[in-house]
Amino acid sequence: MFWKRAAPYYLGGISLDELATVIWELNWGLRPVLFEGPHTQVIQFCEREISRGWPVVVSWREWHRSQLHAVLVVGIEGRQSGRTFTPHTMLALDSAAAEPSLVTYNARLTYRTPGTRTGKRSAHAQYVTAHGRHTIELVGALSFRPTATALTRAKKPP
Repeated sequence: MFWKRAAPYYLGGISLDELATVIWELNWGLRPVLFEGPHTQVIQFCEREISRGWPVVVSWREWHRSQLHAVLVVGIEGRQSGRTFTPHTMLALDSAAAEPSLVTYNARLTYRTPGTRTGKRSAHAQYVTAHGRHTIELVGALSFRPTATALTRAKKPP
């Protein structure tokens, strides 16, 4: 069913808004939550959603370019100091990059200088894959939360 709905976008790409509509219409028990805004606010949204366990697709563009690219964020890396966790990098799966090699991700979006305790999120991120490094700006994100119906079904005993 997914491929049937996604086929019109296969060669030309899909916006986050269109992807949200496709996922919602599939009625899989997922509620897409779209967030678009300034780079640092997109990072805050992604950190919050990933920490709650919801998958996130993030959209970005290279600095001074207009073409958008999207990746699936699968984790967050950071520094733990006592009880405080300071994230600095999102780990991502990028279908356009090389396959992961003995890891669960194949790209990194670093948005804060690792190793600093109170380093602020920078106005840009570094997108790093096995084949390159690019300065990017995050422009939007789409998370997938379970609907109330899906949560109820998950809690009911068989």
